[in-house]
Amino acid sequence: MKKLFMLSMAALMLSVIVVGCRSGRNPMYSNPEAYVVGEDYGFKLLGLIPIVRADYSDAMGDLYRKANIPAGRNVMLSKVTVNRFMSQFYLAFSITKATVEAELIDLDGVDYEIISPETNGTSYGFMLLGVISMVPPSYGGAVDALYENNSVKDKNKYLLTQVFIEDSYRWYFLAFSIPRITVKGQLIKLKSMPKQFKRMKIQPPKKAKPAPAKAKK
Repeated sequence: MKKLFMLSMAALMLSVIVVGCRSGRNPMYSNPEAYVVGEDYGFKLLGLIPIVRADYSDAMGDLYRKANIPAGRNVMLSKVTVNRFMSQFYLAFSITKATVEAELIDLDGVDYEIISPETNGTSYGFMLLGVISMVPPSYGGAVDALYENNSVKDKNKYLLTQVFIEDSYRWYFLAFSIPRITVKGQLIKLKSMPKQFKRMKIQPPKKAKPAPAKAKK
């Protein structure tokens, strides 16, 4: 009993350290005004059995909601990073968290042509018994597959806009599952390379003003 208690306390302390390391803005993003992060939370029983998955798709939706991109504006996501990790750990369950981080690049005034209005690429992984990740899928692998599907060789001339991420998995005989990340978007080709891309300043969504109270007669 004492050993079990010590192991539980050690796991709790480790989770606090992990959360501390994950908090705050990623130092790779140099422009805080253009930086945005989307989040989604999940739930695991005993720290292993997923009951509610922290989903990249919902985290991506949260990112766009926070970015509040004006209608009709074509925007590229730069320095995209995706992570899924244990946010909080308790004795019987844990809270998992999925994040999508990026900087917004405004393409207004950039000369380009649309190569494919809707395209996608998928990265596959492998999970044993649905809980032990042997080979995780990756965002970078999905983007590489997208470029390969469109026969892109010189990636410096091509950009991906209107990006969306789908996060899913398929079971096989209850023994293992194949998780996958699919990246969808619009593929464009630059006609001329701008000297510097303009980062878009994030404008938080405006909160609706409460309706004025009616005067009592």
